[in-house]
Amino acid sequence: MGSGPMFGRDPEAVTRMLDDITAQARQRHQQFAMVRQKIEAVTVTERSPDGVVRATVNSGGALTGLALTDRARQLSPNEIAARVLACVQRAQARIAERVRDIVAETVPGDDPAAAKIVAGFRGRFPEPPADAGTRTEPAAEIRLGELAQEPPAPPKPAPRRQGAPSDDGDDDWAHRSFLR
Repeated sequence: MGSGPMFGRDPEAVTRMLDDITAQARQRHQQFAMVRQKIEAVTVTERSPDGVVRATVNSGGALTGLALTDRARQLSPNEIAARVLACVQRAQARIAERVRDIVAETVPGDDPAAAKIVAGFRGRFPEPPADAGTRTEPAAEIRLGELAQEPPAPPKPAPRRQGAPSDDGDDDWAHRSFLR
């Protein structure tokens, strides 16, 4: 019938082997569940070299905290935006380091699935350009005036057309047609 490694063996040996495989699978599941839990808790904070900007991102790379010192008032909006962007990019790039450390301390050995997790974070959050934070081209421009303006009022609905009142004195045309 079959010629695999389990056929022709003692049934107790096959049961022990399957129990071992199941235990290894459970242990691996627990390790990766712990990795996921630790990664979800990761936050990284970066500061601008001049200390004006402090940005914090979560493991998904989303900005979760932003602080500016009073010295930011001396900078143009473009300079502030460039510093914020640079801090966020540097913080995001450090996420992969943190994930690598978490995986290394939680999953022993060279596990291909663990390596794939780290590679995914490296691909998602690459190192920022060397000149990040020094450029102030329009791509990093913040239009403060536009953000501060009130949103435009919604357009008013067009007035409803009403037909002529009927002879019976009923002026309500809401549920009747004036075309007879």
